[in-house]
Amino acid sequence: MNPQTGDAFVQRIKKGDSVSFIGILEWLHGLYHSYDTILVYVDNAKWHKSKIIQLYQSLRPRIVLEYIPRYSPDLNPVEWEWHELRRVTTHTKRFQSSDECFQAVSEHFKSRIGKNTMYRQHI
Repeated sequence: MNPQTGDAFVQRIKKGDSVSFIGILEWLHGLYHSYDTILVYVDNAKWHKSKIIQLYQSLRPRIVLEYIPRYSPDLNPVEWEWHELRRVTTHTKRFQSSDECFQAVSEHFKSRIGKNTMYRQHI
């Protein structure tokens, strides 16, 4: 989620692990290549703190990870976006495949670009 715009983007990963997380960080590194610092707020999942992530950060010092306090979903703006996603896009909807579900999720986030004021109201 971009805190300046309130826009959220979604990337599909196979598994929640350090290797997949590095893929996301590389995507962000490319997306924000002109930024001096890319500040990424993350929860305290083990794969966000592993030794491979620490090594990765030493190789990409422009990417700075900040950890949201445990049990603080109210401080994590992406939680608000997930709530909206479920309310509008996935609640009581049965998808025929994971691809169909991902397509609906992607379309939801694309449709909200430039319109998401929910997060900006809280910063």
